Amino acid sequence: MRRFELTAIGAFLAFGMALRSSEPLPIALSFQSALAKALSTNERVLAAQSAVERAGAEAAVARGRRWPDINLTARSTRIDQPIVIDLDPIRQVMLKLHPDVPPTAIPPFRSQVQDDHFNNVTLNATLPLFMGGRIQAGVRAARAGLSSAAEQRRGLEGELTTELAQRYFGLRLATENRATRQGIRDSIRLHAERAASLERNGQIARAERLRAEVSLAEAERELAQAVRDEQLARLALSSTLAMDEPVLATTPLFRVAKLPPIESFSSQGALTNPGLGRLEAERQRAHEGLRAARGELFPSLGLFAIRELFTRDLTMLQPTWAVGIALNVPIFQGGQRLQRVNAARSQEQQLGYLFQRARRDVGLLIEQRYRQVEEAQSQLASMETTQTLAEESLRAQQLAFAAGLATSLDVTDAEQALARVRLGILKAMYDGDVGLAGLLEAAGQSHRLPEFVTRKSEVGP
Repeated sequence: MRRFELTAIGAFLAFGMALRSSEPLPIALSFQSALAKALSTNERVLAAQSAVERAGAEAAVARGRRWPDINLTARSTRIDQPIVIDLDPIRQVMLKLHPDVPPTAIPPFRSQVQDDHFNNVTLNATLPLFMGGRIQAGVRAARAGLSSAAEQRRGLEGELTTELAQRYFGLRLATENRATRQGIRDSIRLHAERAASLERNGQIARAERLRAEVSLAEAERELAQAVRDEQLARLALSSTLAMDEPVLATTPLFRVAKLPPIESFSSQGALTNPGLGRLEAERQRAHEGLRAARGELFPSLGLFAIRELFTRDLTMLQPTWAVGIALNVPIFQGGQRLQRVNAARSQEQQLGYLFQRARRDVGLLIEQRYRQVEEAQSQLASMETTQTLAEESLRAQQLAFAAGLATSLDVTDAEQALARVRLGILKAMYDGDVGLAGLLEAAGQSHRLPEFVTRKSEVGP
């Protein structure tokens, strides 16, 4: 029984070590699933969401300044000695004026007002009535800060969507490249075997067979490089998704459908670009800051109320309750308030200039990325037209080589030409996909990218 237990434990440990040493299986993800995962796990987006929540809490704090401020204060105090009112000198004068009156007939003019140890429990309340518009400006500024944080989060989501498109479809491009290189390697291997057979039959010279073997070695090297590129692209995608496991991209490269007119992207970008939205929110925030700075020049007015809850230790000089109105008029503070107004005005102007510049930059960026997508579409159409010719050229060179009318170099050149066309088609599709992601990001419409991906997609050659 003991031997059986040791054997079972050893087998279990060996199995565990085998599992640990084996490569983890890749997790298959569509682009939509990868995007949802990236938006929910990426650290930058999560940090931006925390900033939105913080801005929301700050807006709630600003709204709370409109309400009364009520607090309860409890104190237990000990002083060096009791507080006593002593009017004995008056008593002595009275005795001197009336010598016939015995001293015992006049009580001592001495009264203890405060013991050396006393307690207070006080309820205080203040309510601002007029603060020069500072409270309202603070509420609006906090609301603008919340909008700014939300636009920053949306901008990061757009950047992440574009990054995911680059890495996700970059992995698809690397996978297609590896498959194409593998197909070329297999085709050249068959050609090298055919060349060796023809050499044995005396149909071609030894140099032709050597050229075929050199081409095969070059194809093997390019295939190994394609495999390394695919592994690196897989690691990059896993990093974007904050995953330790490798990822299998299941959504193929797609042909970008006919784009809407560029004017639609430009008009939408002016309204929905997150960078512009954030600058507009910051400009509004600065405007409210200017209002608050101006409000410091006005008097402030408020109500206050005090209620003593523990009355046993109150003195004759302390009231049980009190209410009143308080007025604070700023007179002189070394020019600090005026300088704060000037600083707030300059900040508002600065953000206004930045907003105007950003609008022009966004328009130019949309124009550039729109042209990039159009260029990729044009390149794809040209490559697809060339592919048929390259395939026919390869077929003709293979038949001519078999008949002794072409060299091995002619065949390998035709193989490489067809490979360049196929990879060019893949690269043009990738450029179009990534360009579309960048265009939608510039227009503030990154959330629409899955709509284009789920349309009719076509696999690369």
